[in-house]
Amino acid sequence: MDRAVATLDDYSGRPAALRARLLTETGGEYPRVVAGLDARYARVWRDIGLAYGALLVVAWLIQLPETSALRITAILPGALAIGAALAFLQLFLHEAAHYNLAANRRWNDWLCDGLISWQVASSIERYRAVHFAHHRYLGTTRDTERSYFTALTPGFLFAMLTGLHALRVLRDRGRAGPATRESGSPGPILRGLALHLVVVTVLFRSAGWEAALAWVLGVAVVYPVFATLRQVAEHRSVSVDPAGDYSREDQGAVTRLFGAGWLAAIVGGAGFNRHLLHHWEPQVSCTRLADLEDYLRTTSVAPLLAARTTTYGAALAAIWRNDNR
Repeated sequence: MDRAVATLDDYSGRPAALRARLLTETGGEYPRVVAGLDARYARVWRDIGLAYGALLVVAWLIQLPETSALRITAILPGALAIGAALAFLQLFLHEAAHYNLAANRRWNDWLCDGLISWQVASSIERYRAVHFAHHRYLGTTRDTERSYFTALTPGFLFAMLTGLHALRVLRDRGRAGPATRESGSPGPILRGLALHLVVVTVLFRSAGWEAALAWVLGVAVVYPVFATLRQVAEHRSVSVDPAGDYSREDQGAVTRLFGAGWLAAIVGGAGFNRHLLHHWEPQVSCTRLADLEDYLRTTSVAPLLAARTTTYGAALAAIWRNDNR
């Protein structure tokens, strides 16, 4: 069977059952191994710093050509690079939700809201509530992260590329997840819009309108496409009915591994390339998932990991074939 289309139970929706199995199998060693996987915060901040550095380099490169005609040709590549860098940075919003940006939880949240949350006009408090519900209800109609409910069709691609899907996600944001102090508050949205306006203004004055437009396209179009396709690759089944309405019937929990190549490390940064392991042990830092994988491949679940290992391209291709049959 093509590993990208394996449909065996992977414990995604019931990690407690997997832990009980490994607890018995390893004679109590497994919990001790997991407890010993301490976060490596310096590596987290190295990656965040590199992403911010990439944004600065892109802005500099766009304004480098001497003529406006040449700078115009850099707008779309620049938007792609900006959107990819923002998509990478947003993966650390997820790490912050699990308190893995800093050892101190208050600093974890402050740093996230100051450097990452504003980019998607949200807050770590609001995202954490939505994301924890995603773990609890993965694959069910109650899942709060639900882009994978929609069939990967030309119409869905059009909605992503035109921003229609992003607008739907924003529309539904207030209704997703448990209530928090910020539920329905316009504060994070206004703060995010204000900071984006500052960035666009600075780019316009220092690097030209081409760089400013590249930022707008990267934020409004490219980033949402990256984020949506990544979630579809992680969680959409390749055996569902394309016409099914999974807001009304459960799809079932599905999660995958995407290897450790350079592309997987960028598209699936912050440990998302090992997303199956994150759903098994969500408290483990992204900096230690490789160590967890190495250990698990010495246990009886090694064949399961092999069956669930694919690439982003192979997973999306298999999903596309199923959803357009």
